[in-house]
Amino acid sequence: MKKKKLKPNKADFSRELSKLRKIFVKAAVGDFSQNVPVTKVETPFSETFAGVRIMQEAIREKINEIESVNIKLKDAQNIAYIGNWEWNLSSNRLICSSELFKIFSITAENFSGAMKDFLILIHPIDRNRIKRIILYSKKSGQPFDYYHHIVRTDGTVRTINGKGRVVKAKNGKAIKILGTVQDVTSQKILEQELKMQNILINSTEYAVYNIDNKGIISDWNKGAQFLYGYKDFEMIGKPVISVIPIGMRTQWNKLLKTVIKGKSFPWIEFQHCRKGDQLFDVLISLTPDKNQIGKNIGISVISRDITEKKQYERNLQFLIKAGKILISSPDFRNNIKKIARLAVDNVSDWFSVELYTPGGQAEEVALEHKKSEKIRLARKFRKKYSSFDITPDSVRKALFSGQPVFYPEIKKDEIDKMIKDGQLRHEINKFGFTSAIIFPIRTNGKTTGRISLLTDESRKPLTHNHLVMMGELVNIISLAIRNADLFVKLEKAVTLRDDFISIASHELKTPLTSLIIYLELLNKKFNKNQDKSTHNYFPKMIKQVDKLKLLVNDLLEISKIQHGKLEFEFEKFDLSKLIQELKSDMSILHNSHNIEVRGKINRQIYGDPFRINQVLTNLIQNAVKFSPGKDKIIITLKSAREKAYIAVTDFGIGIDREHHGQIFERFFRVGTSPIEHNPGLGIGLYISREIIERHGGQFSLKSRKGKGSVFSFTIPFSNKPAVPSAI
Repeated sequence: MKKKKLKPNKADFSRELSKLRKIFVKAAVGDFSQNVPVTKVETPFSETFAGVRIMQEAIREKINEIESVNIKLKDAQNIAYIGNWEWNLSSNRLICSSELFKIFSITAENFSGAMKDFLILIHPIDRNRIKRIILYSKKSGQPFDYYHHIVRTDGTVRTINGKGRVVKAKNGKAIKILGTVQDVTSQKILEQELKMQNILINSTEYAVYNIDNKGIISDWNKGAQFLYGYKDFEMIGKPVISVIPIGMRTQWNKLLKTVIKGKSFPWIEFQHCRKGDQLFDVLISLTPDKNQIGKNIGISVISRDITEKKQYERNLQFLIKAGKILISSPDFRNNIKKIARLAVDNVSDWFSVELYTPGGQAEEVALEHKKSEKIRLARKFRKKYSSFDITPDSVRKALFSGQPVFYPEIKKDEIDKMIKDGQLRHEINKFGFTSAIIFPIRTNGKTTGRISLLTDESRKPLTHNHLVMMGELVNIISLAIRNADLFVKLEKAVTLRDDFISIASHELKTPLTSLIIYLELLNKKFNKNQDKSTHNYFPKMIKQVDKLKLLVNDLLEISKIQHGKLEFEFEKFDLSKLIQELKSDMSILHNSHNIEVRGKINRQIYGDPFRINQVLTNLIQNAVKFSPGKDKIIITLKSAREKAYIAVTDFGIGIDREHHGQIFERFFRVGTSPIEHNPGLGIGLYISREIIERHGGQFSLKSRKGKGSVFSFTIPFSNKPAVPSAI
């Protein structure tokens, strides 16, 4: 049976042609991300297009080959961490590979395909630069190669290398840009590390050298040559122990054994030796060297000179301790001697402080060296040349102009130039000075002394750090001198004031006593003559004179306390009975307040009943004075272990907490308006505390402003006097 030929149809032809076009287009642009379907379609043109189908099969084979290459390319991209992208300039769409999405830590679903959204993925600091590079490439047709950063969704920052080229049509118009991105973060880190290692190896600040497991040096960089003073040919092949101080070699060998076993020491402080056996402080790093199979074959050592840093730390500690000494007591000269001893232990071999007398002679305040025979030699030398100033003219001029003198290295020929006297020069050379700093002490704009810091053969020479430290030390010593001078003047003023108070009190007491006697006689006379109008003034006059008498007595008590002459007469007495009697007397004098006694002490007190009465009288009078408008005062008594506890409570104006620490000071009065009208010198509580403390007791205060006050004290039940009968 003959096959019925299908008649060609224009529509079928168009469909077949469309399929072929799509295949050719995809092949032309290189889009082989998916398999291209090749479908056998029976159409009226099947025979006509037999050749075309053969071409389809050929294209299919090429597609398969390209797919294979594509797979290999993706594998290579996975290994190299490379992604690619294609920007179609006509459609303005960006097609990205899956590896690019992985690098940028995004998904295809979350990417719009627009170039502007691709640029957003780039770190803000690089974004505009990369945008300009790509646009310039589009315009000029030039390829590009750049580095930039990205921030992934987990917050990590990665370094990216981007490359690309422009694809042009036959007419020279750019139709697309093809690009690749590669994550080179690890590479950049490695490059940076290699760069730092090269800097380190070629640096003169860091010594870098290698030693084998037997401690033999195999490599010695420029920094090591600079730091230790040995050239590479002097050290390579030699044991590293030669740069280790003898006293620290055991510790060093222990360190090496530990490192050989695989442990690293990032940075530790140690001491090494320079050429010439000069000690210096180093910061060292010890790391095991391993071969390809991980076996330790030696040690890498990095060391850095930290001598100045350590010296700065020692100088700072010295200044802190010196400052504490200077404020520990007003005895300036003794403090300077302590600082001198501290200095020779920490910063120098010699430390000397001299102050100039009004005649211009240097008077020794302190002279220290670790060896006592050296100090004896120095004093003998000073005594021998005490008749004239042996200070070189250049040094003297500098000091009196306020400038320090610094000799980082003292050479014999320099001494010969400065000192012409051969005998004197010989005597000075005996001390073996190697460096010196002489700093003027200035007070009120004048040079009033000098501090000398010197080294001999036993210590490293002085440095600029010492000069800076000396400047600070001189400042605090100058301040201490001024303070000591002020303290002496203050002591004289206080002594003068106390003497005045004592003399004035004694001088006032005699006429006051006479005045009281005459007032009482006049009172009796007017009473006898029944002159009632005049008689009424006498009680008021006597009351005011009694107040003046109390003030004078308080001033006398202060004078006795200051001179250690406050008298005590200790005996056993009944404290409860004394307080009851005092209550009766005070209730008559202060009938505006009800004085209530709570509690009782059944044991006798060993003390001075007159002085305890004086304290209680003062507390009750204060309670009345500072509780206007109130009508109650409470005296509390109780036994607390081996002490008697007595408290006087009022419900008056109270005292601010900020004044609690000052309330027992001499002449202190709280300057608040409610009490400013109250008379008194502010010395009653001061005297009361002194009395209680000399009984071995303690005073305390509880008070709040507007809530009243509780003044309390304790006295031991001791049968021994706390102080002698006269202090």
